[in-house]
Amino acid sequence: MRDQLAHLSRCASASNTEICIRPLCVGAHASPGGAFRIFRLPKPFPVLAYVPTPADAIYVEGDPADRLELKYDRIRHHTLSPDDSLKLIAAVAQSLADA
Repeated sequence: MRDQLAHLSRCASASNTEICIRPLCVGAHASPGGAFRIFRLPKPFPVLAYVPTPADAIYVEGDPADRLELKYDRIRHHTLSPDDSLKLIAAVAQSLADA
């Protein structure tokens, strides 16, 4: 597991990657149905959302995309900052090294 944590730390240094941990103490997150992606495009294009399914994928815009964007914001509200997330990763890795 230490190797996995080290890998996450290395990945977080990439400019296109942000790691934010959601602590268990905040409870279940707002998307128990699974993953989705939000694409915020430059104006005049609307927000677009991508939802993978076992059969294919769904792309939505308008109200459905807005609801997914709100869901994402609620999930994100309860995460640690990227810096605090990396500190937690380092602390857990250190505790495994000490064990």
